[in-house]
Amino acid sequence: MTGAHSASAPGAEQPSTTRHLGLALALISLTQLLIVDGSIVTIALPYIGSDLDMSEASLTWLIIGYALSFGGLLLLGGRLGDLFGYRRMLMTGLTAFAAASILAGWPAANLF
Repeated sequence: MTGAHSASAPGAEQPSTTRHLGLALALISLTQLLIVDGSIVTIALPYIGSDLDMSEASLTWLIIGYALSFGGLLLLGGRLGDLFGYRRMLMTGLTAFAAASILAGWPAANLF
C-alpha cells in the first residue's frame, strides 16, 4: 500500500498509543487524589473545632458548606469543559489547585 494510511494487523497496538494510555492513566490517578481532599477535611474536623472553638453543630455546617461548594464547582467545571474542552479545563484546574495549595501551605512552611 502506498497511501497515507497504512493498515496494521488487527490487535497490534502502536507504541505511542500504549504510551499515551499510560500517561492518561497516571494523570487520572493523580487527579483522583483531589477528591480524597473531602475525607481529609472530615479527619481534620476535631482539630478545626478545637483551634477555632467551634461547636459540633458548626462543624456540621462546615461539612455541608464544603460539600455544596465542591458539587457546585464540579458542575461549573463540567460546563466549562463542554465549552472550552475537557483537557484544557483539567489542566487549568490542576494548575490552579497546585498554585492555591502552594500559597496555602507557604506560611506553614515558615519560608518568610
